[in-house]
Amino acid sequence: MLKRTPIVVCFLLLTFAAAMAQEAKPLYEFDFKEKESSIEILQDRYVWFRVKDGYHLFDALSGEAVWAHKELPEFDGRFTLNWEEDFLLYSTKAGLSRLDISTGNIAWSVELSSMKFKDVADYWETDAGVLFYGGKKLVLVDVEQGTEVWSVDIEANGDLVKAGKSWIVEADGRLLVLAEQGPVLLDVGSGQTVWSATGKFSKKTEEA
Repeated sequence: MLKRTPIVVCFLLLTFAAAMAQEAKPLYEFDFKEKESSIEILQDRYVWFRVKDGYHLFDALSGEAVWAHKELPEFDGRFTLNWEEDFLLYSTKAGLSRLDISTGNIAWSVELSSMKFKDVADYWETDAGVLFYGGKKLVLVDVEQGTEVWSVDIEANGDLVKAGKSWIVEADGRLLVLAEQGPVLLDVGSGQTVWSATGKFSKKTEEA
């Protein structure tokens, strides 16, 4: 009898699965004619569509629209960053804007005085905000207030960039920047230099 038990269980599971498959019906359907579209599930409750330069948010249970932006206000198409499924940062011709995902409202839109997004080569999420690099400059933006916190003139190590290796590491409120002239330690909150050293990096350096 013990040897037959797994067979009976498998039969019951298969029967149940088949029954569920026959009864399954779609709750709703979405129909976007645009080919340039993408879909994502957010916060375990929303269905998020990007269609060209527009964004649409739907309730995942009912399929009802929560909000829609056919085009994001002043969006220049260069940069978007979904920040922990809470809000969307996106670039404008003048600087940066924040769209709150739950409401669809633009929380703030600011002009960046130190950098234009056409110059942005890389970015990182940090505990103090979003960090941008471009034009031999680092710029930190507070994502809550929408303010440019600090900017520092610095050049990334070219060999590390070409090799696709990390050249910025954040730990304990500090940013270790492997710059062209040598390593530099910055305070992430203020951008002030804690210490710096000159020296070249070996091209054979391996990431930890």
